[in-house]
Amino acid sequence: MKTTNIYATIYEGEYACNFDCPGVEACRYVLCSIMPPDGSEKCVFREHGACRSVAAQRAAIEALAKWLKKQLTNLEFEKD
Repeated sequence: MKTTNIYATIYEGEYACNFDCPGVEACRYVLCSIMPPDGSEKCVFREHGACRSVAAQRAAIEALAKWLKKQLTNLEFEKD
């Protein structure tokens, strides 16, 4: 894992996006008082299990968008 976990939904017209912290030893955006982190402390961006790092959230959204675009392409090939 290189960035935060992302969970995105559309339910009854409402959009939601949540970001979960993957842990200090798995995220490249981690920021701890001891760097590199040794796993004994939490990232400063971690809030009740969620990731609040804007850079990590952006990377997760970009990764999801890339995957969704690939899925759309696959659907286009299946349609024909």
